[in-house]
Amino acid sequence: PGPDFGNPIPITGFQDVLKEHNFSWRIGLDYKPTPTTLIYANLSQGYKTGSFPNVVATRVEQMAPVTQERLLAAEVGVKKRLLNNRASITAAAYYYDYSDKQIRSGIFIAPYGVLDKLTNIPKSSIRGAELELAVRPVPGLSLTASGTFTDARIDRFIGIDDSGNAVNFAGTDIPYNSKWAATGIAEYEWDVSDSLKASLGATLSYRSKSAGALGSAGDTTLNAYTILDLRAGIGALDDKWRVQFWGKNVTNKYYWLNTVHAFDNNVRYAARPVTYGVSVSFKY
Repeated sequence: PGPDFGNPIPITGFQDVLKEHNFSWRIGLDYKPTPTTLIYANLSQGYKTGSFPNVVATRVEQMAPVTQERLLAAEVGVKKRLLNNRASITAAAYYYDYSDKQIRSGIFIAPYGVLDKLTNIPKSSIRGAELELAVRPVPGLSLTASGTFTDARIDRFIGIDDSGNAVNFAGTDIPYNSKWAATGIAEYEWDVSDSLKASLGATLSYRSKSAGALGSAGDTTLNAYTILDLRAGIGALDDKWRVQFWGKNVTNKYYWLNTVHAFDNNVRYAARPVTYGVSVSFKY
């Protein structure tokens, strides 16, 4: 006799009902020790509704729904204006506690192997901090720099790897979460005449590498990248119309936004190359 594959059920018609309820809440505290300083703390709980997967399914086991995802979020921070309101600084630290986080995973069904499936991760968490500094040193010029640190990890989950083996993913990075991110923005606007104004701007952004799948190895890792966007515009002083010329990813950086491992293939989705355009806006 042939091997026993557990008699998986083929899809001949699938119907199911998912009934859920929840209670979301939020509490916050703001404190202003000085007119230019705000200290705050927030604690909230929210939910992402459960759903049925939208996957190309071969067996009915792939169609099982995921239950709702609960998030308990805590954040503390401070906002401070400096130099007669010509500069500001914002700093925050946060902790997110997830229960039943929804994620795309897999299920082993012989003789096909590992097939797509939505899965609930019992416990996962995110710890992070962010800092932003904004400065307006001269009229018309604004400079902003910000950075974020995010440690997003699975705390408890036993799932299936690409070979169909049961693996303890505790301590594994949550996919598509870069540990480090930074952005720098420069904008300068000036009057050209009694009715016109012009502007120049640039945005430089960086994201560190991230996992493209659970337990991501080098072949499914999304590499770090830095991109530069530029823009120049002209418009009416009263903002009734504006024309802006822009270029995105002007250094033509090649990087991936998504990766999927299916059977023996790695499929990578590249971001847009250098792109130029013109935007025209009117107010009436």
